[in-house]
Amino acid sequence: MVTDFMKQGYLTGHIRRMRQHYREARDVVVKAITRHMGDLVDIEVPECGIQLVVHFKQRISDVEVARQARLRGIVVKPVSPLYINVAPRQGLLIGYSGFDLHQLRAATAQLAKVVRAAVKNA
Repeated sequence: MVTDFMKQGYLTGHIRRMRQHYREARDVVVKAITRHMGDLVDIEVPECGIQLVVHFKQRISDVEVARQARLRGIVVKPVSPLYINVAPRQGLLIGYSGFDLHQLRAATAQLAKVVRAAVKNA
């Protein structure tokens, strides 16, 4: 089935549509992050892909922020545990595939509340 899909030329179109969809989702997330918590994070905006990284400007625990976000139904991954040979930076890996644009906007607004609460409590 996959071979037929490729032979008939559908793969190229599919890849093009998915790249456009992911680019649009990325742009929505970046705009929402900038709007709701741009003063608190630096955003690594990827050229392509399905996830991005934000780094906290202030000293807060990314592990705790991820835990609090999960309690609100938002799944993000802390990046500090990924550092091995250098001092870890605090931040989050945020995925944006598989969600409609409204869900991404709403989740980003909720995530910003979690981050702001963490900063306030730091």
